[in-house]
Amino acid sequence: MKTTLVQYSASKLVAFLIFGTLIVAPSLTMANEIYYGANLASIELTDDTGPIDKISFTTLYGRLGTKWGENVSGELRLGLASSKERYVNHMLEMKGFGGVYVRVGTPASETFYPYAIIGKTRGKLGTSTNTSGVVVKTSDTKSDTSFGFGADVKIFDSVTINLEYMNYIDKPVNDFAGFAIGLTFDL
Repeated sequence: MKTTLVQYSASKLVAFLIFGTLIVAPSLTMANEIYYGANLASIELTDDTGPIDKISFTTLYGRLGTKWGENVSGELRLGLASSKERYVNHMLEMKGFGGVYVRVGTPASETFYPYAIIGKTRGKLGTSTNTSGVVVKTSDTKSDTSFGFGADVKIFDSVTINLEYMNYIDKPVNDFAGFAIGLTFDL
């Protein structure tokens, strides 16, 4: 399999910022702290019915959130770039994903914050098939309740490293789940 990182589109970034502003702005009155960040994830697609058992995608996503207290925060995520994966005569690509999540945790120390996360994710997978010189493109959009766990490790006063496992989409045919690492910055 060959992995090529696809450049993120400016329109996805603008849509993420507008959506984030619309969600975060009303929450400013009840939010103690706003944060943003980016994560690099390895998300595995499991296909129970097709010729492909498992394929791993490398993806980059942005995060924007508000902390409503010491133990609860709300977060928006938008996939900004993903890899394309080739399998025989198929080219698979995560076209994008996004979601809204709630994180609940408790500080274990001043620098370590483990949490559980639950929310809703919507993702799109594109497939290009080359059969006898004819390229057929299809895409499939799925959404599901997502859940996972993770930890924030504070390295500076307003900078944390984020480690997380997330089950984004768990459908009878396709599952999207994986690990991520990233940086988070407090405003």
